[in-house]
Amino acid sequence: MGIFFLLAVVLAIFFYEWFRRFITLMLLPDDCFPGRYDKLIWGLAFIFLFFVTPMTFYYWQRAYLQVKSNETAT
Repeated sequence: MGIFFLLAVVLAIFFYEWFRRFITLMLLPDDCFPGRYDKLIWGLAFIFLFFVTPMTFYYWQRAYLQVKSNETAT
């Protein structure tokens, strides 16, 4: 019984984060991506690489937006 509850909690947290990151992706404007089709590629990655994409996107977004803000500051 306990293992099923733990599994349900872990899956609920994962799905919450997945949807949160996917919505963040969809809300970003196209100029937040370096290439023309990057948003589409990220969307496909969210669908086909279901388990690794949310965290990968989170770290990519933080790094890319930091680099972009540094470029505009100089």
